[in-house]
Amino acid sequence: MQFLLKRMFAFAAAPALMASLPFAAFAAGPNLQSTYNRIGTKLASSKPADSAKAIAAINGLISKDAYECRLMLRNRWIPVLMARKQFQAAADMAQLEILNSPDSTNNVNILQALRVQALLAAGKDNRALAAAKSLFNVATMQNTANAIMLVARCLAASSAAGPQQVALFRQQQEAGAKLPAGNGTPVTCAVLANIEVHATAYLAAARKQPNQRIEDLVGKGNLMLLADKPKQARIDFDQAYSMAWNNQWLAAVSERIAASIKAQDGTVGRANAWVLSIRPDAMTNNH
Repeated sequence: MQFLLKRMFAFAAAPALMASLPFAAFAAGPNLQSTYNRIGTKLASSKPADSAKAIAAINGLISKDAYECRLMLRNRWIPVLMARKQFQAAADMAQLEILNSPDSTNNVNILQALRVQALLAAGKDNRALAAAKSLFNVATMQNTANAIMLVARCLAASSAAGPQQVALFRQQQEAGAKLPAGNGTPVTCAVLANIEVHATAYLAAARKQPNQRIEDLVGKGNLMLLADKPKQARIDFDQAYSMAWNNQWLAAVSERIAASIKAQDGTVGRANAWVLSIRPDAMTNNH
């Protein structure tokens, strides 16, 4: 895993929309397969009523939390909506899946990035900026560079920001990427701190999240990161870490703890230092 961010702003082009990707083949149960086929037909229809029915059917499927549904959302349905310029529907669909399955960190990362891109494409620049901050908070350490690039894109487009804010954001991120010396004060990002997140939906979902399993605590912590509540997220992740019973969970929850540190500072330096401070033998002990 790439914990140290390098050349954060070396990318000349923004990430491409997934609408250009070819459709993947999905293996679904016989009942769902016929449903997926009907949805695909209606979603591709030129009739607004058919598209509306498809969107309603997809939103109903999200509550069933089928694994194939996640793949269809990311690789087919949301890209189709984006290609057809139904940007708000794509953004809303991505958020609905995040709220329904917040424990799948990789899924949350992908869908939140799609949500940011959909809001940008819809011309809702300030909402896209708020969503991009949520993405920075919840992003894995490996995906943080891409999240930083999306924040920069949104800052450039936002009427409340502009070129000067982009330059300042870049300076603060580069300074904050350095490992802090000893117990020195971390370099924080004032630009990110001044971006207000739309937290209501995430906080409401977090209140409904149970606390009994590791997955529940990871999901709740992810929702708190999206809501820009990193201190509360850290509490959930620490509890999940104490319950981790194998190396896979220890590694996954440790990465979430690092993300909560990153979200609190708005930069990666202290989070990287925390990751590097974990002794290898600490990850081999079962809890």
